[in-house]
Amino acid sequence: LLPFITATSNKTNDDAVRDITSDCLGRLLQLSPTHVIEFLCTVTQSPSKFERSVVVKAVSMAIHQAQQHSTPLLLDHLKPFFKTISDPEVSVRVVALGLLHTYLSNNTLNNQTSSQASEIIINEYLPILLEETKPREELITKLTVGNSVFVTDLGVPSRRIIFEIFSQLLETPLSPSTIDSITCAIARGCSPNEEVEIQMQCHKIAVKLSQKYVSSMLRNITAFQLSPLFLKVLPPTTIDVDRKAHQELVSSARTVVVAIENNIYQYKYMSIVDTFSVIHNFVNVMFGGINTHKLYHVLAEGLKDFNLRPTAFKILEDVWKLFDTKLINQKGHKQIAVDLIDLE
Repeated sequence: LLPFITATSNKTNDDAVRDITSDCLGRLLQLSPTHVIEFLCTVTQSPSKFERSVVVKAVSMAIHQAQQHSTPLLLDHLKPFFKTISDPEVSVRVVALGLLHTYLSNNTLNNQTSSQASEIIINEYLPILLEETKPREELITKLTVGNSVFVTDLGVPSRRIIFEIFSQLLETPLSPSTIDSITCAIARGCSPNEEVEIQMQCHKIAVKLSQKYVSSMLRNITAFQLSPLFLKVLPPTTIDVDRKAHQELVSSARTVVVAIENNIYQYKYMSIVDTFSVIHNFVNVMFGGINTHKLYHVLAEGLKDFNLRPTAFKILEDVWKLFDTKLINQKGHKQIAVDLIDLE
């Protein structure tokens, strides 16, 4: 029966049918875990990407239902399925990542704690996950129709799941190096070149990072290149729907800036000298979204301190260079001018 059910995945082009196949295998796995898991493990080596995909999804479904059943799946049984996150086919990788996500979500499986589940993922699969957050050229296709270019990125589902996994990992104890690695990956997800939904997803995670791992966020602040988004000027021909979508994206990114500003200006995480060094980086990567009024007052205080004066002057110089860019774009100069008048 098992080979027959599995083989049906090759006889259809309907994903719904393959989902039913996975569901059947998952239910059989609950009825006879030892026998069925051994068979499914062999299928992970199948030349058929459809068969590999359905068996991994079957295990994911079984894990999801495990709390309602008396016989849990052992971790040693799951590792062959976890390894398919390196599968050459993107469709299989997506399902495998979904399995990791489900496993982490159901960390009470087999009496494991949340920290134990995250430790397994970090120690064995973190490098692969980090690499998968980078867009792959071979998965991106572009179609030009008239003056429009339509882009399809098959890697988006994978990245979306990985960032959700990272969000869950942040709820568990992590080493400083792991936090830094995840922070830099989240920064890539915030890039204006990333898919909009992923950008907004990573904005939320970045805010969480700012609240929970302040030092890592400030240490890696240069990885968050949000200024191009804030300084982007839409053409006059932009339709209202696209203009509204852009405004929502900018508002989402602004929450990251506010979270970082709150940390920087509290001064309690590092010396004042180090704080001004971070402010310098902060201005360059997030200009256009920062609170210039507050910034100018902090810099004015820095100019009074002999040790801080060189850095404060350098920050002001960079601010005015970026300010010129905004004037050229005819955007934002009025508010900055108002801030300067208030400062005087």
